[in-house]
Amino acid sequence: MVALTIVNALLFGIVASEIVMLTKSIIPVIMWHMLYDFINWIALAQGTIETVLIIIESTIMITYAVYLWTELPDKQGNCTRMSSQRRQTHEPLRAWLS
Repeated sequence: MVALTIVNALLFGIVASEIVMLTKSIIPVIMWHMLYDFINWIALAQGTIETVLIIIESTIMITYAVYLWTELPDKQGNCTRMSSQRRQTHEPLRAWLS
């Protein structure tokens, strides 16, 4: 159980850092962390099996981390997968969040 919690925290940190790198703002990560903690609190208050919940959360975060990794720019500043059209759609969000 402790190992799952450690892995889950590590995955959360990886995804959070990728979000900050993409949006150039910590606000989305703060909001996501608040929602994440609230969902965990509700699950514990209702007596949901904690191990199953952590495994599901970890699986979702692994998938999202891999997706975000493909969206991060390479060392030359080019996004590895993001098209210029998608990059333009992210700009208003980045401006609003910063």
